[in-house]
Order: sequence, then C-alpha cells, then structure tokens
Amino acid sequence: MSKNKFRATIVLSLLVAVVAGVYDYVWPDPFADQALNYVAEIEPVLEGGALIVVTILGFIAGIMAIVSFIGLLLFKSWARHIYLAGFVVAFSLYPFFGVMVTSGISQIFYDLSMVLSGVVIALAYYSPVARHYEG
Repeated sequence: MSKNKFRATIVLSLLVAVVAGVYDYVWPDPFADQALNYVAEIEPVLEGGALIVVTILGFIAGIMAIVSFIGLLLFKSWARHIYLAGFVVAFSLYPFFGVMVTSGISQIFYDLSMVLSGVVIALAYYSPVARHYEG
C-alpha cells in the first residue's frame, strides 16, 4: 500500500466517525429521539467535581486523538503507539459510558469507523507501511 492510500484510509476513518457522530442530529430518527429522551430522564447527571474531571479527561483525550491522527499522517514513530493506546482505552471505557442511543444508519457509520481504525492499526504495524514508522 502506498503512503497516500494509507493516509486516505486514516482520513476516511476520521470522516466516517464524524458522520456517525452528527448523522442523528442532521437526520433525526423519531424512535431514537424518544429512546434518547427516556435515557436522559433515567441516567444520573454529572455534577460538580465529577463533571469537571470528565470534561478535563475528554479534553485530554481529544487532544491526544488529534495529535495521533496528525502523527499518523506524518509517519511519526510514536503516533501509532498513541493511536493504538487510545483505541484500547476507548474500548475498555465503554461499560462506563452508560446507555448510548443511535439510529441504525448512524450505527453503521460508527461500526465502519471502528473497522477502518482496526485496518489503520493493522497496516501501521504489519504491512509495508510499517517501515515508514521505523525512522
């Protein structure tokens, strides 16, 4: 795989993730909206110190994600390790995120994004592209 095809895969992964995140806001599903309203009523609300901690951790995670994406695009050796660590940490935190409600189409985009992220990790470590990260 060429450098540009690998970069395109990285960008596609990011774009599909963004589409997954905004799809339900642009084209709302009435059933998903009802379920989301119900979840909002029964889920505990973060307040005070917990809200501050979650906000700070989210901000740090966002910065690390941006740094890892830029590093991957520039073929920096540390970037694939940060990207992989973020991927593993995100999966391990899923049980603590609470109930998530999305439409079927949004979920398809999200799953595609996760598959593409796995492809990026596999290519960054186990393909001819990996040699670009060894410098």
